Amino acid sequence: MLNEESIWRITLLTNPDKCNLSCPLCFLRQRNVPFGLGEMPFEIARSAILENEKNLKEIIPSTMGEPLLYSYFDELLEFCSEKKIRMNLTTNGSFPNYKSFGKLSFLLENCSDIKISVMGFSENQIQELMPGLSFKEWKSNVETLSRIRNELIKEKKSVSTLSLQVTLNALNLNSIQEIIEFASIHKINRIKWNWPVFLSLCSKDLFLKYGISTEHKAELQNTILKFSQEKSVIAEGSLFFKSSELKSKEVCRFKGELWVYPDGSKSNCPNPERRFGNQESKEANCSFCPMK
Repeated sequence: MLNEESIWRITLLTNPDKCNLSCPLCFLRQRNVPFGLGEMPFEIARSAILENEKNLKEIIPSTMGEPLLYSYFDELLEFCSEKKIRMNLTTNGSFPNYKSFGKLSFLLENCSDIKISVMGFSENQIQELMPGLSFKEWKSNVETLSRIRNELIKEKKSVSTLSLQVTLNALNLNSIQEIIEFASIHKINRIKWNWPVFLSLCSKDLFLKYGISTEHKAELQNTILKFSQEKSVIAEGSLFFKSSELKSKEVCRFKGELWVYPDGSKSNCPNPERRFGNQESKEANCSFCPMK
């Protein structure tokens, strides 16, 4: 366990099983078993923040499930605001319970970054990869958030950056340029291009349908960087992580981070295989970590 005085960011798994979408690439869908620990009581979230308050800069609410559906999300955001600790939010773009100007403004003024996930970039792709959400609704929500952010900037308010988080897969590779153009038009600061991760226990059919051969990785990197530079959109994400084998002497890029589970238990490892898959598989080992 890391020295808690060194923790600068905490990910709270507030509501991993509570979501309004049914995305097939979600780790809990891949394993076809709920996380099973329910929702995090607010007191656990509050205590985790207070215990690590000294150097804490950011809080990430649930990265599985939709964080805006957390029963105590408003309380968590208010508490972070009081403590002057920024929230780093990743949402699926449906923005449940957060449609009004006032709520979105408060969100923008108290987050370091708001990442809107997207797995496809057409109505058919969204219906398949993010069932429960329409592409028209997703685009409208992102456009609204961007517009409100621009209004707040004109008022000289301090606001979060906006990002798109793209899970690359076999269906959306032809939409790369279109996604970058959309980001540029709506003043999205960056796009996180994430390589698809498949748990060891997911069905082979899932990988065959949505997986991408690593042979295309360098080509994808070059294509994305080229279009991103042309449109002045920052390109980041796991697609650009170094793929060299992790050695024991190397420092994990997630040093200084802590993951807190709904029951209050803690971990310092971000590897999805360890958290959601088979802890005995080779993929759960640091040398094979997709997050390195």
